[in-house]
Amino acid sequence: MTPHKDSFSAPRPPAPPLPQPSLLSDALQVCHPHAAGIDIGEAEHWVAVPPGCDPQPGRRFGTCTADLEVLADWLLDCGVTTVAMASTGVDWMPVCELLEARGVQVLLIDPRQAKRAPGRPQTDRLDCQWLQRLHAYGLLAGAFRPDDQVCVLRAYLRHRQMLLTYAAHHRHAVTVMLALSFLLWLELRQRHSHPNRGRPRDPFSPSAGSLAARAASRASGGGAVAAPPSGALVGNHGAVHGTVLP
Repeated sequence: MTPHKDSFSAPRPPAPPLPQPSLLSDALQVCHPHAAGIDIGEAEHWVAVPPGCDPQPGRRFGTCTADLEVLADWLLDCGVTTVAMASTGVDWMPVCELLEARGVQVLLIDPRQAKRAPGRPQTDRLDCQWLQRLHAYGLLAGAFRPDDQVCVLRAYLRHRQMLLTYAAHHRHAVTVMLALSFLLWLELRQRHSHPNRGRPRDPFSPSAGSLAARAASRASGGGAVAAPPSGALVGNHGAVHGTVLP
């Protein structure tokens, strides 16, 4: 039986011709000559600028707002106009907001993009230089980030959803506290009505004198909490932070 002509698949299209050597040599060009790379960390940030901009092109900065201000000043002094930063958490937000307020274009990338490229170093100091090189050649794609108005609206909506989700938990906690208070009141009333004078005192129960002594010791500085580090309470807070984080 002769097969029908529709049973055969269509012939494959011819393969595209290979580019000429001149095109391959011109394909990898510097797209962002004033690019920088930042490796975001929880306790420190490593920043790299083009080698000709500073005698020390790779530096380490802290995570406090004062350190981020120094970071932004250094990038502007080096003539940086665009920055690529890699982060896996939320530590990139203060850096991004500060740099965008200074007029620097920020490109948030997935760290897996840099890991796929061969030859990636394994240290944070060299990782920021690797990010700077890839960003300079235009090999990094930024993640989607909404506008500032959308971010504010999203923060309010998330905060509202959180309040609605935990409303039942708060009501349950209040109910339990009221029940415990009522039971405590009944116990105190029963003890006041029928005092047991012959009952020996429990040596492990705290007395009023010991509690007063502990309170006086804490008031005098015996149990004082260590002060936060300098600059830890200074931040770049917006209007939404005052509402969501009272």
